[in-house]
Amino acid sequence: MTNSGPMFHFADPKGLAARAFESAATVELERRVWAADPSVWSHDSETQELIKQRLGWLYVAEAQHRDLPELMKWAEEFRSGLSHILLLGMGGSSLAPEVMGHILPRASGSPQFVVLDSTDPVAVARIAEDVDLMRTGVIVASKSGDTLETQALSAYFWSRCRMAGLRAPGGHFVAITDPGSGLAQLGTERAYARVFESPIDIGGRYSALSLFGLVPAVLAGLDVEVMLSRALERIRKLSTQPVAPNRNPMMIGAVVAALARDGRDKLTILADPGLEAIGSWIEQLVAESTGKDGVGVVPVEGEAFGRAEAYDDDRVFFRLVSEPPRDAPDVGMDVLLDAGHPVISCVLEDSHDLGVHFLDWELMVAGMGYGLGVNPFDEPNVSESKANTLRVLREGIRAEDAPGVDTLTVGKGDSHLTLDLDESLRRWIGSIRKGDYVSIQAYVDRTTAHDSLLRHMQVLIRDGTRRAVTVGYGPRLLHSTGQLHKGGANHGVFLQITSDHSDDIMVPESSYSFGAVITAQAAGDREALFDKGRRCLHLHLSDSEHGLQAILEGFTVIFGRPAKGRIL
Repeated sequence: MTNSGPMFHFADPKGLAARAFESAATVELERRVWAADPSVWSHDSETQELIKQRLGWLYVAEAQHRDLPELMKWAEEFRSGLSHILLLGMGGSSLAPEVMGHILPRASGSPQFVVLDSTDPVAVARIAEDVDLMRTGVIVASKSGDTLETQALSAYFWSRCRMAGLRAPGGHFVAITDPGSGLAQLGTERAYARVFESPIDIGGRYSALSLFGLVPAVLAGLDVEVMLSRALERIRKLSTQPVAPNRNPMMIGAVVAALARDGRDKLTILADPGLEAIGSWIEQLVAESTGKDGVGVVPVEGEAFGRAEAYDDDRVFFRLVSEPPRDAPDVGMDVLLDAGHPVISCVLEDSHDLGVHFLDWELMVAGMGYGLGVNPFDEPNVSESKANTLRVLREGIRAEDAPGVDTLTVGKGDSHLTLDLDESLRRWIGSIRKGDYVSIQAYVDRTTAHDSLLRHMQVLIRDGTRRAVTVGYGPRLLHSTGQLHKGGANHGVFLQITSDHSDDIMVPESSYSFGAVITAQAAGDREALFDKGRRCLHLHLSDSEHGLQAILEGFTVIFGRPAKGRIL
């Protein structure tokens, strides 16, 4: 392994990094984390007991490496003759395998790997049509075993498999969950090919190197053996040998926390082409781990590289590069450093360093939790949106009925709406202040066309306001950045976009449809944002693509092209 891990670069005129390094060294942060000492993050005895139940990720790679040959042998038999491996999961149960699918090499002849983490009925129907269910292995992944989205998707594809003619569909299903969960029981009752019970002391977002990450990857024929070996080597090195502070993931995390407390709380991920998928996994890990108790680090992924003047002084950058020429400078990093921005750089010299990268980030976030004074292993505000969603489903509240936010319906070809839309967008933009971040939340199918429109909005708003802008798809964002939005500081300005569902699908074994589920999830989260005093504009689209185009045109009118660092 040649990857030396992350490196921190910063002129440090305020001495923040030096003080953070010194503080972390004084409290023996590195030794105590590897000793699984919960007092690193809390002095409360009850909280410490809860933290003890979440530290299994520190050494899980060793057990997984030992058991990998048996898993690979079983997986080869299971996927024989299959054309697709379909993973149904949300958040930590699906993001790491999705990244592996983009980065790791796949064995010739292996099934195509597909991840479904949406309740949008168009997305569900599209995936159902794209895979041959007679030749598809279905992985149902949920740590708790009762995740609403995963339960609905599991019921739907179970029903579709039976409709396709599978007399014993259980032979095509695999579950990954906590021991004794409802999903584990369901898998036994329905004779799933296998029920994997993952160690209960590993939280979902820290589960990349556990069964939640490795089972889907191995079933998809991805090469995880070298990746896991390198991660294990990294653990042994970091846990037994001293590492320079500016190369030590935990120490770097403590510095990121110190910078966040000083106002640089927007951690912007700039990844080389081919590595962009890593950003969504980092986003969830950072947002859900640090965004609580009124503080947090705001991860910004997928944002196109901008001119130096597009960034305000609230940024820290993470620069991820692949195989750089030894004699060529990283021009992007040099521009950021020259502008006075802190930069963490990391080289992924080949795809098998991905496991090392997962581990380093988990350690960095542990250091961030220490520096911010929060428990990075809980998610206290996630339940708020979940409870609201269930109530909305039960009571049948419409998309536009959640209280406290401005709502405008954008229709296809409706000329009367242009002025109303522009006025609503201007009023919403006018609420943005220095130090804020903007969150675009799109409860639509995650397609190339939709993503292009949303990313154009991201750049227009950033260049026009100098604010960091995040883009997330619902409902997956509820399991990713949702904790930060409600639990972090009140610095978020939210644009929630929902859409009609003309081609809806009923969820089997229930009284509601997928359209009702995603509508309830959006309404429930809007209500939770309102209850926390967040600034939010809700735009409901009668046609998603035309509606997104209308919103983009509205921003173009407001900011013009190009917008050059305009400050509101």
